[in-house]
Amino acid sequence: MVTFRGRYLLAKIHWKDGLIDTSMRASHIHDAISRSLKMHFGAYGESFSASISVKYWNYETNNVIVRAPFNIYKMAWASITLITSIEDRESFFEVLHLGGTMKSCKKMGIKIEDKYEILEGSEDEQPSDKDQTEQQSETTMNE
Repeated sequence: MVTFRGRYLLAKIHWKDGLIDTSMRASHIHDAISRSLKMHFGAYGESFSASISVKYWNYETNNVIVRAPFNIYKMAWASITLITSIEDRESFFEVLHLGGTMKSCKKMGIKIEDKYEILEGSEDEQPSDKDQTEQQSETTMNE
């Protein structure tokens, strides 16, 4: 028995307008990938569009997991990277991870989201009054 070896691409969609769209579906993303394959690789690329599938899509985090056959995952990666719009909304894709299983992509997605939350949290934090007084006392001691 022959197994279907595939690769999973974890990508993040960045919207130019920055808005969350709850009407966006995995089928819209698949259509955009198919159009990109046809545009950049012609009939040869279009012939593989049926074998590429969107396995996971989350509109809140804008993460998507795409499954591609092993022999064309580089072509799929290139076509995903070259997408400029989905359903008339300007956007671009950032491929974050290439994995052999969906489980590895999900683990990496969780790790990346945790890192984004930590970075966003550190930017949003304002120094407390105690921190400000400590900084002021340190500057006066150094002078």
